Amino acid sequence: MTGVQIPHMFAKSRGVNVRSTSSLAYGLQVSAAIVVMVSLLFFVLTPNASFAATKLSHLSQILDKSDAVHLLNRTGIGAHPADIKQLVGLTREQAVDHIISGIRTDATSPMPHWVNQAPIYQIRPSLDLEERRLFNKSRNEEFQQLKQWWLREMIETRSPQTERLVLFWHNHFVSAYPAIGNRTTSIARQNALFRKLGGGSFRQMLQAIIRDAAMLEYLDNRNSHKKSPNENLARELMELFTLGEGNYSESDVKNAARALTGYTLAPTHDMQFRFDPQRHDHSKKTLFGQTGQFNGDDLVRIILEQPQSARFIAKRFWHFYMANDITDSDSQNLKVNRAIESLADKFRSSNYSISVLLRTLLESKEFWSLDNRHAIVKSPVDLILGTLRSQGQPVSNLAAIGKALDRLGQQLFAAPNVAGWPGGGSWVTPGLLLQRLRWLEVYGRQARKTLSESRSQSLDKGGALSMAPSMTPSLGNETQSMETSEEAHMMMAGETSKPKDIESELLPAADISVRGVTVEKVYLHRVNNPKSSSAGKKTKKSANIVFTLLGIQIGEQYWNNIEFQISRRPDGMLMFILDRYGCWPQCLNQWPDCAIKNKHDPYFRQVRLPVYQPGQSKAANSCDFNKLDDPSRQLLAGLINSTEEFHSLTLDDGRLNNDSRTAAHAAWGKYIRESITLAVNLDVIQNALLQLKEHELVQGRRHLRESQTDLDNGILIYPASMVLSDLDHMSRDSLQSLLDPQYQLK
Repeated sequence: MTGVQIPHMFAKSRGVNVRSTSSLAYGLQVSAAIVVMVSLLFFVLTPNASFAATKLSHLSQILDKSDAVHLLNRTGIGAHPADIKQLVGLTREQAVDHIISGIRTDATSPMPHWVNQAPIYQIRPSLDLEERRLFNKSRNEEFQQLKQWWLREMIETRSPQTERLVLFWHNHFVSAYPAIGNRTTSIARQNALFRKLGGGSFRQMLQAIIRDAAMLEYLDNRNSHKKSPNENLARELMELFTLGEGNYSESDVKNAARALTGYTLAPTHDMQFRFDPQRHDHSKKTLFGQTGQFNGDDLVRIILEQPQSARFIAKRFWHFYMANDITDSDSQNLKVNRAIESLADKFRSSNYSISVLLRTLLESKEFWSLDNRHAIVKSPVDLILGTLRSQGQPVSNLAAIGKALDRLGQQLFAAPNVAGWPGGGSWVTPGLLLQRLRWLEVYGRQARKTLSESRSQSLDKGGALSMAPSMTPSLGNETQSMETSEEAHMMMAGETSKPKDIESELLPAADISVRGVTVEKVYLHRVNNPKSSSAGKKTKKSANIVFTLLGIQIGEQYWNNIEFQISRRPDGMLMFILDRYGCWPQCLNQWPDCAIKNKHDPYFRQVRLPVYQPGQSKAANSCDFNKLDDPSRQLLAGLINSTEEFHSLTLDDGRLNNDSRTAAHAAWGKYIRESITLAVNLDVIQNALLQLKEHELVQGRRHLRESQTDLDNGILIYPASMVLSDLDHMSRDSLQSLLDPQYQLK
């Protein structure tokens, strides 16, 4: 027999039943069909699940060089060669994770030293014309330092994604330096705020921005009072920052302005936010259908409860990171709107996490689509700083870079209006496009020359290629090579001119030393007439005189500035008043239990000590002087008993610019001369004064400053890890592409 026969004993167990096989096959076909139908129905009804199913497929793709450049250009400042090298070979998901995890909350290099000093802007009205000129000059020089510091940070940073976020918020929560009284400290600290919270919680960002000194000054909320609420901050908070036009009512604006009354600043205490309960409107307000005694934090909460808030921010991120414009095509609009709505949902469900919003956008298929590449017009920052960073070259003359940005329409810290730079096509008007091309042409010519010289020197020496000398073209009326300009040689040699110190020019050696108290300068902050009640009528308002002292030395204690007031109550009682926001550094080491507190501001403390005139009854003290520690008693005793001298030293103060103020100042002199003792606590004060040591005059202002950093020399050098050992990445081809029209896009 041919073939193989199955043994009989196996025939029954291994036999094949044709009918049963057909039934099994049919059952499998039906089951498969049901699975397919259910799956299709599931994906139709749940498009997000469809996206999730395809997510792994596109995020697992490996990045090539063009992908890495695309990601870096969109999330950072240009694409540094070292960064490209680090990303190539990663999956999209890994690359996005690298970007998100690299977001910092602080800068790579320290900010200018004056940022952490106590500002003295409150003395400006008291200065004469020459002193005011010097004061403003010093602030403007600080502003230039700040601009150059940020330019350096954007080019040099190891976390360009952080600076990209800072730039976004800088153009979202706009505060322009020229419009806030040249307060360099405030605008610098706002920049630090954007870095600290830029990748964190949008809720916390909003809570911080309604307390930000620069914003309160820029949108006129500093003086907003319950009797006359200023609506600027309330309106822009909803229109430009959170909801967009048409998504709130005028009633919402008015009530939001009432919620923000009393949100002000303490100019003496380091320009710190201060909530003033006397200015705040504590009555009920109605916002978006909710009624209550709302304050600023309540306002933020209610705004974020509106669905439009997440959509608004998601759309702003889309325009900033994805594409400048949405096309006119209805189908494209529909697709984009669905994508933005998906971003908004994720943003909202994450409790407004900015990093979640950014990660979701970067992981979307739309971000990686070829249709969305080269879809954003480069801003001047992208064009100039991005080019310098992408070429991997050290940079000098940051001042020239700043001027080039200004001429191309992007002056940092000085957006044209509260809406910020519009971006998009506004960057490439015919006139600006010519200047952009001119800058690229000059830079390309200098770079090619440097490249040739470096390669020639390397070949002559037989060694590896070294980094080229730094190149920074400017946009002056005539093109001048940085290698031949006198300014360039000074910058390369570190011979930069330091701004003059306004304090040393304006404040001579201390000339006040009374009762163990040494003060460098006394200014009159405010004064009104302490009129007595007449004809049996009592005045309802208190009068006060407020002094600002600079450079105070009492015993071993020192303060940059102290502000205190003498107030005359309607009943004629004089009060010495000092609060926590009236000095820098902190005034009292120990605030007594009787110090006035503010439930709306947990940091607020205030002491009020009655100053009695002869013959007045000695009412119970409003705050027990005895409960203070020795240094605090020395401070208060020294200030109170020096008030007469402080008054006499402000006779020529610039604030006495009319007859009524001069008369008020003279009237205060009489009251102060008659009331310089705290009668109830006289013995304690005398003992405190005896403990003070007499000090010689302090020669010049005591500066509590850090040593100058290498920022002042104006030279920028990449960290060692960022510098490549050769110039292969900077080829003639790459330099030639600078003039390609597509280079204007990213």
